[in-house]
Amino acid sequence: MNEGLICETIAYVQTLFAGNADGHDADHTMRVYRNAMKLAEKETCDRQIVALAALLHDADDEKLFRTNNNANARAFLNDRGLREDQIDQIIAVINAVSFRRNGDKKPDTIEGQIVQDADRLDAIGAIGIARTFAYGGRHARGLEDSIRHFHEKLLLLKDRMNTEAAKKAAEERHLYLLSFLREWDRETEGTAKQKSGTKWGKHMRLIWILVGITALAGIGGTGVGGAVACLFRKDSNKTVSLLLSFAAGVMTAVVCFDLLTEALHAGEQDINVWLVVCGVISGFVVIALLNALIDRTTNHEVAHIDENHPRTADALEELTHANHLQEHMSGRQPRSGLFLAGLVMAAAIALHNVPEGMVIGASFARTVDQVLANRGGLTMAVVIGLHNIPEGMAVAVPLISGGMSKWRSVGITALSGAPTILGAVLGFLIGTISPTALMISLSFASGAMLYVVFGELLPESILMWKSKLPAALVILGLLTGLIIIYL
Repeated sequence: MNEGLICETIAYVQTLFAGNADGHDADHTMRVYRNAMKLAEKETCDRQIVALAALLHDADDEKLFRTNNNANARAFLNDRGLREDQIDQIIAVINAVSFRRNGDKKPDTIEGQIVQDADRLDAIGAIGIARTFAYGGRHARGLEDSIRHFHEKLLLLKDRMNTEAAKKAAEERHLYLLSFLREWDRETEGTAKQKSGTKWGKHMRLIWILVGITALAGIGGTGVGGAVACLFRKDSNKTVSLLLSFAAGVMTAVVCFDLLTEALHAGEQDINVWLVVCGVISGFVVIALLNALIDRTTNHEVAHIDENHPRTADALEELTHANHLQEHMSGRQPRSGLFLAGLVMAAAIALHNVPEGMVIGASFARTVDQVLANRGGLTMAVVIGLHNIPEGMAVAVPLISGGMSKWRSVGITALSGAPTILGAVLGFLIGTISPTALMISLSFASGAMLYVVFGELLPESILMWKSKLPAALVILGLLTGLIIIYL
């Protein structure tokens, strides 16, 4: 084994993790390295591969670094002159370590099994307990959330060790975890009768905070859009087309760069990408079917929607079904159906706003105890608030052009954002049930938003102004969303 290379690697990781104190630091790396070398003594393996993989196993951890294809580890190994096949072997071992990505999957090589065991040993016992609370404190997780992590991951590790030496070491550390949990339960037993009520009371306080934040994004955003619409003429299709395109780009960025990534890693257990795919498809299909049902119920009452009409909305009033409401208000359709037409319009708007609210709620559910410290949730609220401005215009413009007073139109438009609050509460409550429920909530909301973007906003923006500029605004929206998420 090249001792000089090992010393260089140790120096590299100590520099790489300097200042990190959430349990994924240089000390953790060195413990994994020592564990791995002890386990390697009991096995027939390439000890240098084991050593380098153990030392570099967190060099590209997605919780710490935004790199692709193990860029940090590859760059370090390339600079030290290792052959490509050696680097690939080390990277394969590193990629087999993560519990989140691999769950109970056993690595193909003995080197991979050793390093995976070494990392998992450092997640249990006294060290595992300390690391769990260090990570929880760094990421604003309360004690109860950290305790939940024991049941989601730590207590499963004993039975998922690969080597005999690791299995033996895990037994003792596992018993220490159980002893700690028993003591935790004993010390908290005096408040057991109050736990349910206390937890519910805490959730209610958090929900009220969430309602306030979401109201600003939903009601405030659409209200601002309604106010802006008062400044435009009836023939403002080009402007609104560009704004809808920009909003579509922002929301696509939110889904692809944040929501789906978070959904894939929402739980600590073995994540099944197919469950996320099914959630996205379900969200898309449900919203598409509900929208198709509304179209089928209303389109036959609007004269200009015939066999020659595009199979999607090509005007603002069609997007929100305000045209159906106008038919009844003008007397061309029976006024007895006016209330139903209003409900249809409200339902059409809710199909947009409820999934957006679910995104905000599920984002806040990621850190239950610290709503105001949840940067991701606040970012989603800001992004969706900006997105709601052009949607507010889409609601207000047809109301104003149909003869409704501007102030009344703005008021109705602002209230149309209220379903966002319902979606936020729903997404929060589902997301706090379990990591799997959070994953499903994020996936479903992502699919619903993808339908709104690709099934409605983008087709309509193109039909409202047949130009290449809407496409440019989509790209600008994508980049804006990316910047907001990663700032």
